[in-house]
Amino acid sequence: MKRYLLVLINVVFLFSFLFAQTDVNPANGRIYGEIWSKAGSPYYILKDLIIEDLLILDGVTVLFTDDFKFEVSGTLKAKGFYSDSIYFKAEPSNPNGWQGISFTSDNVNSELQYCRIEGANDQGVAVEQSSVTIANCDMVNNNGDGMLISNIWGLEINNCVFANNKKNGVSVSTSVVKFTNVIISGNEQTGLSSLTADNAINLTNVVIADNQQSGVEASGGNNSFTNTIIYFNSPDLSLGNATNTVSYSDIGGGSVFPGTGNLNVDPQFADRTRYPLSEQSSLVDAGKANDDEYFPPSLGGSRTDMGAYGGPGAGLWYPSLYITPDTLDFGKVTQDSSRSHIITVYNYRDEDILVESVSFIGADAGVFSADKTGFRLVAGDSTEITLTFRPTDRRVFQSQLQLTTSSHGAFSTHVVGQGAIPIIDVSDSWFDFDTVYVGESSFRKLIISNSGDDTLRIKQITTGSSVFIPMDSLLKIVPYNGIDTVEIAFVPDSLENYQDTLVIESNDPQKPELDVGLSGTGIGAVVKLEQDTVDFQTVKFGSDSTISLIIGNIGNSRLEISRLEIVPLVYTKNAFRFKDENITFPLFIEPAAEYELLVAFQPDSAGIDSAILVLTSNDPFDSSKKVLLIGSGVGPILYIPYSEIDFGNVPIFTESRQQIFIRNSGNKTLIIDSLLINHTSQQDEMFEFVNPSWLLPFPIQPDSSYTVTIGYSPTKSNADSAQFIIYSNDPVRPQKIIKLSGNSEKPQIEVDRSAIDFGHLADNSEAVQSVLVYNRGGGDLLIYRDSLSISGTEADAFKFDSLTSDLHIIPGDSAEIIVHAFSGNLGPKNAQLHISNNDPSHRQLIIPLTVLIYESEVADIRFESGHSTTQFIKGKDGILSFSIVSQSKVDSAALFIRFSGEQTFSKIQLNKQDNTDIWSAQIESQWITERGFGY
Repeated sequence: MKRYLLVLINVVFLFSFLFAQTDVNPANGRIYGEIWSKAGSPYYILKDLIIEDLLILDGVTVLFTDDFKFEVSGTLKAKGFYSDSIYFKAEPSNPNGWQGISFTSDNVNSELQYCRIEGANDQGVAVEQSSVTIANCDMVNNNGDGMLISNIWGLEINNCVFANNKKNGVSVSTSVVKFTNVIISGNEQTGLSSLTADNAINLTNVVIADNQQSGVEASGGNNSFTNTIIYFNSPDLSLGNATNTVSYSDIGGGSVFPGTGNLNVDPQFADRTRYPLSEQSSLVDAGKANDDEYFPPSLGGSRTDMGAYGGPGAGLWYPSLYITPDTLDFGKVTQDSSRSHIITVYNYRDEDILVESVSFIGADAGVFSADKTGFRLVAGDSTEITLTFRPTDRRVFQSQLQLTTSSHGAFSTHVVGQGAIPIIDVSDSWFDFDTVYVGESSFRKLIISNSGDDTLRIKQITTGSSVFIPMDSLLKIVPYNGIDTVEIAFVPDSLENYQDTLVIESNDPQKPELDVGLSGTGIGAVVKLEQDTVDFQTVKFGSDSTISLIIGNIGNSRLEISRLEIVPLVYTKNAFRFKDENITFPLFIEPAAEYELLVAFQPDSAGIDSAILVLTSNDPFDSSKKVLLIGSGVGPILYIPYSEIDFGNVPIFTESRQQIFIRNSGNKTLIIDSLLINHTSQQDEMFEFVNPSWLLPFPIQPDSSYTVTIGYSPTKSNADSAQFIIYSNDPVRPQKIIKLSGNSEKPQIEVDRSAIDFGHLADNSEAVQSVLVYNRGGGDLLIYRDSLSISGTEADAFKFDSLTSDLHIIPGDSAEIIVHAFSGNLGPKNAQLHISNNDPSHRQLIIPLTVLIYESEVADIRFESGHSTTQFIKGKDGILSFSIVSQSKVDSAALFIRFSGEQTFSKIQLNKQDNTDIWSAQIESQWITERGFGY
């Protein structure tokens, strides 16, 4: 009954609202001091009116019942809001229209804001010789011009639309007019018609488009277009003799209109009704200045967009308080929980706006709330309001958020949300896992479904024990009408029967906890060993000892042994082994049964030996059972940690030595019975014992050693090998063989000179020369420090620099030997340098040494004319003689002659006359010319 009463009250209110109206029919046809408000709307005009003083408030509709005029001779203030405009139009049953609004010269401070003027027979608005503030008005669908302006100086029109009029959008005569953020479109004649040559028209951020005739027609006057689009008209411009200043504008036509920043491109409007630019339009950020402030409607960056939605006035297209988003959907919210969203409120005006209240209206207002109740918003600023939705039922809730102001009216945005709950269901109420081996796992999948209309959130899934494990116990989200799965594992850890409960905690308000029963039995085999250590005590080398190990199964299922392995701990060679080498795996032992395993110990070394016997089975408690095996071996051990000795490359005729340490690592005395070297070829015995002093057999006590030295002396280039063999009482290895190897390459000696001639050496002086010795062979060349010598009867005239050590020359290398010559008795001296080396082809290299010692004092030489030819004649031989006097004996003398200063000297021997100091030379005729002979 209460619901029907509410509907009746609403219907009564609706009818009272629908039939509220005011007839305007003053006796004298004048309106003075009246206020028309929404409460009296609509106002029916029943005669011609002269307006002397009238205030029309927001939300009023003015209907003309016949072709009446509406003449303003005083003051008209028609001030609507963005959300509540004022309408001037013909009453629907009026076929004759009305005469539009005309402002006469007596008009004072009139205003038209947020007004829509339509259906007038003449102009929608006519302004003559008066000042009117016109903003945010639509003058559309009039039978004449949208607006006629005449004889006005300084009229400004902002954010207005002149569209779909039968004649021109705007006609201007003898006026100065500025249009800012204006749209003139779809008119059947010219968009903007400048009728007289004395007009001055300024267009800033204006769109003139889709007019059936010219976009702008001006036969004269001064026109200024900035950030303006004139496109899709026929034609776009018809300017006659007008003076035009055009910049940063998009003008259609054949070419780009002259001026800075002008374009002629398709504007790419997003639509052709209100003419906003699309985001991809090249006119975005193509205007003159950086004064875009409101986004939306401006696009791009701060640089001005061309067209009606650029510049600082673009914000006036939008409501004073711009709310985004304009519709807020909270979506599905769980009943009795809440969800919040933020809306942003922008002040799109150049003045502060006081919001007196923030409220929700409608039947569902109670489930919505805001964090602000009122606020003052500074001009151009913005603020955020947090809205919260808390549904109380499972249904859809709707309301209007309303911001109320005294100065700009009310602003609202639609809010909606749905209250929802999840409903949890499961596929099974009980899971029986049956029997599962201890340590193994069995899995079951539980399907969780959500038959509600909200998201199901699984907060937690738990059990009461550790053997039943939900594999995914974290938060799970199941969408409405969706399903998900939870896998539960049963992992028994003992041989018993289990029962438990799986608890699912969720946000289902009707079943916050849902239980699922769980059950299962753990089974398994269990290994039992009578001992965990098997000690074999002491055992001699070469014998073994066997011990029995009993393996039992004390579990409730069959024991399966998959592997038995002995892992040594001391030596890599295992002294322990299974007596039965053919055990078949897997080895099965039934519950309460036993198996006898025989383990043997056969030591091959002295001291304690140990290993681990590893039994691998299906015992869930210890799948790898271990038993320690231990025993001691007794006896001597011959220990040499290597089986080969490589002497490397050894020069021919030298010896390299290696020491071999024979150690007894056992715990009994080691007896060495024999030591011998077995050569591969009896003719090439390059290996031999060095200074052997032992008497065979000889003992080596435990932890002691004996040293044997073997030498390698190659006599030719070859790779040599032999065997060093040791015989002892080691019971495991009575014979020890060590391979001996060595290599030698033949050196090849070569010198850079076959003889050393020191030439002439003055007495009491010394000369030094060297000889380079090269090794051209493959082995090292050795010149021993005491292998250099000088022989001969005159060997004391020479010496060499002694070597401080043996000279070792590797293949391809060289060395220098320094030789000195000393003056002694005058005359020639001869000796031989001997270089002994290991080159088998030149064991001793001999280099001759020569020098001529002469007197250092100058001899007295005089020409002897009495013993010489008096006149030399061409073609005849002659004699030339000299006396040579010296303190020392002169053994020989020579004369050097040549034809000129550039040619080589020739030597002519001088011969001494017996018992005199006279030396003579015969000059052959070939040296004598027409001018005689010169020397």
